[in-house]
Amino acid sequence: MNYDFVGWLYYVAPLLKVAAAIHAIRSGAVYYWIWIIVFVPFGELVYFGFQFAPQRSAGARFAAKKRGVRELRYSYEQNPSLQNEVALADRLAEAGEHAEASALYVRALGRDAQNLRARYGLGLCQIEAHDYASAVDNLRVVVDAGRGYEEYRAWRALARALSAQGRTDEAVSELEKMFAASPRLAHAVELGRALATAGRTDEARRLVERAIEDHEHAPRHVRRGSRPVVRKARELSSQLTRGGAPAS
Repeated sequence: MNYDFVGWLYYVAPLLKVAAAIHAIRSGAVYYWIWIIVFVPFGELVYFGFQFAPQRSAGARFAAKKRGVRELRYSYEQNPSLQNEVALADRLAEAGEHAEASALYVRALGRDAQNLRARYGLGLCQIEAHDYASAVDNLRVVVDAGRGYEEYRAWRALARALSAQGRTDEAVSELEKMFAASPRLAHAVELGRALATAGRTDEARRLVERAIEDHEHAPRHVRRGSRPVVRKARELSSQLTRGGAPAS
């Protein structure tokens, strides 16, 4: 046995667990990943493998099997834990019950002000209620804590709330920073629309056209499953070339 390797592994393994746990918290991963990382042998490797594999269709299908509102409400009534409270609020929000979901998120934040999942969910509900100022405040906290939270959806929601307030330049600035951090084609489309709304049509057109070209030369695993966003990018490019307003 290579004892040098065993000694190295002894010191590195705990650091990997800590790194995986921090990444899971900041990225808004489903709560059970924390338990897997901490208590399952080599759980951190399972987590990283799942998160960064090029294709996660099987895992995505597994994660998509969500419990219904009725089941979650019963679980919360039997065990009103913070975890069950946020899970019920999430499902209610998805079902369009934003007022009840907001009340649960507020209660959860009263128990743990650092709960990013509750703050993110509350921000989304506040957008639905047209309370954009409060949404900006909550979503700003989430983005500052982890810019990639929920695959950048928190950052995009923040820009949307700013735009709805008429703070167009600030919305564009947030999307520019997001695109710089993650130059995906979908992010270019969102930034392009914001630039066009701000009257910067030529800049928006150049950005989207360059993003389309970059995407065409990207590795195959990056381009896999990207047809819908490519179609949106080409439609936006065509609208911008004609000088029309971008579609929402």
